[in-house]
Amino acid sequence: MGSQINGGMDSHRVCIHNLLDFVQCNSCLKARNERNEFENGAFNVGVIPDGQMAELIQDDEELARKLQIEFDAELLEASKRQEEDDYALAVSIAQGAHDISDSDSDNILFEHEHVNNIEECIDTFQQNQLKSAKRTHINNNAHIENNNYNVQTEILASDSDSDCTVDLESNKSEGNLLDNKHRQLPVGNKDPDLYYNKMESKFTSRSCKAPLKRSHSGHDISDSDSSNDETESKGALIEQTISDSDSKNSDIIIDEPKTRDVSKIKGKSKCSTVSGSSTPGTSLSKENRQNKHSTDSLKRDYSKSPPSKKQRLDKASLQTAKHSSSSSSRSDPLNIIEACQPLNFLLTKVTGIQEKYNRSGAVGIKDLLSPSLGSLQESVQFNYMIDIPWLVQQYPPQFRSKPLVIVHGHQRQAKMDMDVAADHYKHIKLVNAKLEIMYGTHHTKMMLLFYDIGMRVVIHTANLIEKDWHQKTQGVWISPMFPKCKTASDAKDSSTNFKQDLIQYMEAYRTPHFKSWLEKIKLHDMSSAKVHIIASVPGRHIGPAKQTWGHFKLRKILRQLGPGNSCKSWPVIGQFSSIGSMGPTKESWVYGEFTESLATTKDGGASLTMKPTLKLIYPSKDNVRTSLEGYPAGGSLPYSIKTAVKQQYMHQFWNHWKSEHRGRSAACPHIKTYTRSHPDGTSIAWFAVTSANLSKAAWGALEKKGQQLMIRSYEIGVLFLPQNYGLEKFKTLEHASEDPLAFPVPYDLPPTHYEKSDRPWVWDIPYMDKPDTHGNKWCPQ
Repeated sequence: MGSQINGGMDSHRVCIHNLLDFVQCNSCLKARNERNEFENGAFNVGVIPDGQMAELIQDDEELARKLQIEFDAELLEASKRQEEDDYALAVSIAQGAHDISDSDSDNILFEHEHVNNIEECIDTFQQNQLKSAKRTHINNNAHIENNNYNVQTEILASDSDSDCTVDLESNKSEGNLLDNKHRQLPVGNKDPDLYYNKMESKFTSRSCKAPLKRSHSGHDISDSDSSNDETESKGALIEQTISDSDSKNSDIIIDEPKTRDVSKIKGKSKCSTVSGSSTPGTSLSKENRQNKHSTDSLKRDYSKSPPSKKQRLDKASLQTAKHSSSSSSRSDPLNIIEACQPLNFLLTKVTGIQEKYNRSGAVGIKDLLSPSLGSLQESVQFNYMIDIPWLVQQYPPQFRSKPLVIVHGHQRQAKMDMDVAADHYKHIKLVNAKLEIMYGTHHTKMMLLFYDIGMRVVIHTANLIEKDWHQKTQGVWISPMFPKCKTASDAKDSSTNFKQDLIQYMEAYRTPHFKSWLEKIKLHDMSSAKVHIIASVPGRHIGPAKQTWGHFKLRKILRQLGPGNSCKSWPVIGQFSSIGSMGPTKESWVYGEFTESLATTKDGGASLTMKPTLKLIYPSKDNVRTSLEGYPAGGSLPYSIKTAVKQQYMHQFWNHWKSEHRGRSAACPHIKTYTRSHPDGTSIAWFAVTSANLSKAAWGALEKKGQQLMIRSYEIGVLFLPQNYGLEKFKTLEHASEDPLAFPVPYDLPPTHYEKSDRPWVWDIPYMDKPDTHGNKWCPQ
């Protein structure tokens, strides 16, 4: 707030939501110290005359709740109407500008603002609370895919000011509203221990309650090995808003910010503060300001369709979409996949990066299901999160009625929701994986694709939801076509025992539903597979079974077929999107048994004393903030503050997510990979891509003095060894682009270590100091 409330009634400038909070929480604010904070600007309201303050305190709490309900109802209704009208018009304009083929039309997004005039509702509030306010505007312009986040910004502005306010919105998790004095993170804190301790105390310190809106999250958690790990997103956006008195037009601009070059965004914003307040207001950057509405446009009645002549599309967005459409029609998925043989390791396509990085070595889910790969007869999808209607639409029309089995691990209400969704499709059958150990998940991500002449196995890292295939970095291994034989005796296995391991993994589900599928798998010759399966299944594994699953399976293969002692000085690298609880010291698990497995060599086995350097690649706060998705990308990186404060030793291992040579530095990783790299990054000894994050639940932890390995979750991945390709080591594509067998590592090597001031992304603490690429801030509830 730039000015205090100290003049005539027309000069008042107040944040509606903060007044609602004050009315709802007056029982908490009666204490003298809380009232002083309020009057001094801690809640961004400014200095309010005593008479008006007393009147606010005495107002009925029921009125505030009633008004909140009216606000929400009117906002939701108007937002839906405007969203439908604007999007329909945007698509119409886009189709008029260029042709959109069936295959790529769903990749062209038009992100636009929703401005809802609910003056009638606010007038009710004005009559009872703020008769002095002159005009009311409510601006809600944060549309997040799949409705994973609800963002509401409310402004009560004067004619002359151009200050801005920010507002909080909640998600599905129950919680109290943080004090404003706890919303500002320390900047440049040099002590990670002090940083985490302060963050934990701030997150757990809450002084007032407010009714919260709720929304579902689309994040992915596989490390639920402690009661602190949750499966609900705790993130909520705080949208920055600005008065548009400097705007020269009132056009509605439907822009596509996904195509921006985020590397040019400095992440700074102009700030203005209220006297006595520690929480700054912020202005949007010039880049974001062009997407805001003028004051006049906010007055429109958006219950009616907006005039079409006021709509226009950003030219750069149209050109990008047109180019994407034409290149998509020219690129045959089979050609892209065959160009990556014999490694067959690809990344997923990313919307918003330079097109050259999507032309080779990258596929979308529609490419994996394309008719060019064969005449699909039936398929099995293993996954953690599944949007059934969306998944069906990814199949080509001619395959959408083919038998589809979906294997998932949902329980209770989530299972019922899956059943209801599947009931609409006669060709879909659901199989529920058994999860007998608490906090386990069915986290495997695999496709079995059966064609008329053979089958393919696809092992990847993406959930079957739209946003996981949009602007995230994901990994995919797709097998060659395994030919179908007349008898099982004719169908051979590979030297890597791929077929045997796949059957063993599926048998571990202990379900009769897989019997027919296992018989079909046995009829396929898989001798062309050159990778090893590294899988996890729930259980307490003893004896030979201990060597069959989790990180002990990796240890076993590396001991038999891995690199020699010549690479014992090479660092071990892990890269993932989620982190579990790993014990009080680094030796408890991550730099104990887990690193011992990753450091195993053929000559020396697993060393208990000479462990190599461990480098862990995980996005920092700024990696998330400057990403294509902005702060919402952090909803898929569920590292909690309660876990972080217990394992502050992890700071020594952190390295940034950086993928310049693959054009994906701004595409937050949901991929999980593990490797051993030469110190200069020019070669690697082996490489694994998997669904397993960095957690005991995924990889397993020893129990009973090392006699058994306890695993909570289902996971699957593949291990690449150079010797299976006639090599001693893999050169990296980044440093040997002309070598057909150079390995396409998805991030830059060697990794870039965190600076002392860098912090790993923690999803349940606020980030208020800098806006993200869309002008938003992050304040979880």
